Order: sequence, then C-alpha cells, then structure tokens
Amino acid sequence: MPILLLLMTVAGLSVAYQQRLEARFLLRSTLQELNQNQQLWLAFEQAVVAPVVFAQASQSQCSGFCQLTTNAYANDSRNWHHEDATLTYIWRYYVDTEGDYFYRLCARYQQQDYCWWWQQARLTGRGFIQVVDASS
Repeated sequence: MPILLLLMTVAGLSVAYQQRLEARFLLRSTLQELNQNQQLWLAFEQAVVAPVVFAQASQSQCSGFCQLTTNAYANDSRNWHHEDATLTYIWRYYVDTEGDYFYRLCARYQQQDYCWWWQQARLTGRGFIQVVDASS
C-alpha cells in the first residue's frame, strides 16, 4: 500500500511538472511571436512610413476616407515583404473643401491593422485600429 501511494504521488508530481513545462513553452513561444511582430511593424515603419512619399498615395473614393473593412485590402493595396512575412497596406489621401490634404496609410498583418494619419505633411496620429467586418 505505501508503494502504491508513493507511485501515485510521483505520478501526480510528474503531471504537474509537465503542465508547468507546457505553460512555460507556450508563454515563451507567444512572447517570441509578439517580439517578431513588433520587429516587423518597426521595420515597416522605417522602410515605408518614415520616408513616406505623399505623391504615391491614391485618392480616396469617398468624401474623406472610406470606412476600413475586412475586404478593403483586396482592391488597390500594396504588399511589402520582410524576411518571410508579407504586410499589405493601403495608402490614400483626400483634399477637403479648404484645399488641405489628409493622408491615411493602413497596414495589415495577421489580422492586425495599424494606421498612420497625416494632415498636409504632418503626422497627426497612429495606432492599431479595429476594422469593420465587411459582411455587417
């Protein structure tokens, strides 16, 4: 009986150890993926956003900027490649009634969308955004 109790205790400790090991592995891989994604966004910002060429933006088809939907990247988008990742982006502008130019560059990678906004040539905002589902 004591041997059976000892075996059950060892088995229980082994299972607990394996679960902790699995949790650590999952956390490490998640942190590594987050770091890689952050590096990708930084590389995109250095390669495309920092040396932005306003003349390459396409005119918005809406009064102002069109609402960004899940299928917006299907039309007139561009791809940017970095190592084994591809980031898709849309570069638009519109001119208001006073003649001021507004620009929006939105990029997507793995269902994450990040946008930058300019008024004239001055960066006015940036950040991750929530994209509207096109079927809604």
